[in-house]
Amino acid sequence: MARDALTVQPITGAGVAPTFIAAHVDGMSFPNSGNPIVVEIKNAGGTACVATFQTPGKAQGETITARAVTVPITTGDRMITWFPPEVFNQSDGSVYIDFSQVASVTIAVFSLPY
Repeated sequence: MARDALTVQPITGAGVAPTFIAAHVDGMSFPNSGNPIVVEIKNAGGTACVATFQTPGKAQGETITARAVTVPITTGDRMITWFPPEVFNQSDGSVYIDFSQVASVTIAVFSLPY
């Protein structure tokens, strides 16, 4: 199956009413133009979830290690930011996220004004 594409939700001066969607077993993606982005992942399940942000970029010819973020069990909530396109963007301009498990895991992506 294909990755689920996330919609980036803009945070304005009036705020945002966030919409979270269930994490997908085949991974997720979101467009990354280089503007400030925040990814929020919530875990209401009984197993920790490791969200891995793939890094196809290279630094001085060396592979860059993927960013892995652990979202704790039950009431786990993590906000992740800083996605430089040259490090995180795939060939289609998206950032790819994989999950170690998806039971009771939800995700939302926000753009910040600048």
